[in-house]
Amino acid sequence: DSAQLVQIFNASSDATLQALELVADQAVAEVRMRDRAPQPDELNDRLISVAAPWPFVHAVLYADPDGIARNVVVRHADGALHADERPVDLVARDWFKFHRDANPGGQAIFLTDPHESALTGEPVVNFTKAVTLPDGSFAGVVSVLPRRSSPLVSSKAATSVKVPPTSAARRAAGDSLIAESEI
Repeated sequence: DSAQLVQIFNASSDATLQALELVADQAVAEVRMRDRAPQPDELNDRLISVAAPWPFVHAVLYADPDGIARNVVVRHADGALHADERPVDLVARDWFKFHRDANPGGQAIFLTDPHESALTGEPVVNFTKAVTLPDGSFAGVVSVLPRRSSPLVSSKAATSVKVPPTSAARRAAGDSLIAESEI
């Protein structure tokens, strides 16, 4: 029945959100361990190793404090993640500005509505977290994008996902995620 389908969908979405959070946390840790913003392509091998075990991850990127993503990995048709050498200008994206600027609510996560990937044209959502250095300075943003088969990318799913109460995402976001309809 439809109630069971909704429960299955929500459970799958919850598990996907938790996995995206794990990938984002590991990617943030990779940046932070350098005590500086990484150089172009410096993180690609580490981003691949962090995301490779999660087949639903479409891409992982790190945008520098200037809003340019120069460390980008994308899953190709062969099923493997590969470095993408093209820098991507993300400074105008709402999720980047949210993390870079005030972020008055102190929320750690920004989750966009489904949209077309600037990298591949596939439908995706961005699950993003700010990166701060040990001194508290802004060091950029990590974004993890699930594949189109993910429940989060399904029609309007990003705005209806319920974050599990035990999730660090829910604790950090104060029981809410920000959904963005246009990026």
